[in-house]
Amino acid sequence: MAKESRLVHRPIQRPNLIPFMNLMSALIPFLLATAAFTSIAVIDINLPPSAQPGKKKKEEKPKKKEEDLTLTVLISDQGFTVGARGGFLPTVKKEGGKYNYEKLAEQLKKVKESFQGREEIIITSEPDIIYEVIIKVMDQCRENGFPNISIGAVQ
Repeated sequence: MAKESRLVHRPIQRPNLIPFMNLMSALIPFLLATAAFTSIAVIDINLPPSAQPGKKKKEEKPKKKEEDLTLTVLISDQGFTVGARGGFLPTVKKEGGKYNYEKLAEQLKKVKESFQGREEIIITSEPDIIYEVIIKVMDQCRENGFPNISIGAVQ
């Protein structure tokens, strides 16, 4: 009986969650306000046929002369050059160290007027050209009637 008198029955205490809830109510809005939400941009381009994996080359019938037009925009340190197998238009030189996208658009419009059925264009650039310039050239091509864009490398 003596043993029973020494045990004191204490009620079970529940943890006090109020300080933790206060911390969370201050921390969650702070984390949401400072979070960097990622935005993903997708650029639709076509790879050259020989670079697409899993596809075998098929023998094609000879094409018409207009279909043989391989329109290309070359991006270099000097500026833009628009051309095809038959020749090249005059180079759109940089002005003040900046690329002249308006003159490029004019040249693309002239080509589009001559070859209205064509929607394909290849953009090639030298290795040291920055990505932003290539994207702006792609935008100019799309705006001027060449939505099917392929990317190539200068060799």
